[in-house]
Amino acid sequence: MPGNIALRRGVLEVPTAFDADLELGGRALQIQAVDLSRRVTLAEPADGHLTVRIPAGTPPRAEPSQLTALRSLLGIGRAETLKAIVTSGGVSGRQLASHLGVSNAVASRHAAVLRRTGLIRTLRTGQTVRHVATPLGYDLAGPEATGWYP
Repeated sequence: MPGNIALRRGVLEVPTAFDADLELGGRALQIQAVDLSRRVTLAEPADGHLTVRIPAGTPPRAEPSQLTALRSLLGIGRAETLKAIVTSGGVSGRQLASHLGVSNAVASRHAAVLRRTGLIRTLRTGQTVRHVATPLGYDLAGPEATGWYP
């Protein structure tokens, strides 16, 4: 993991893709190790806590032939969507759209197809949705992921 998590003068420094100060405002801080994540991410704030997700190990890597087969089976857009969901360990609809470089509507349509086929499930908290891969989705996206399911 590039960079380290450090506590300096009461400030928790976490290497992320964004530069921001986050106020806990009395909420608890939760640090969650995610097996399939490549980078430090911040989960959508929950009522009583803020969650920082950190990589717990090396994410699975799809072999070129496996990725080609996945694209043939699902189509390029949905294959990339599944891959993004698996490697992130769970992603909101907006985060997914941003990661893929598509509109929220396109990301939502890809997620709907993957959900109907049983490759992902969608968890709702208020108006926020979080897409996570099912065991079948993990197995299809990368056999190295077998054995760890949320």
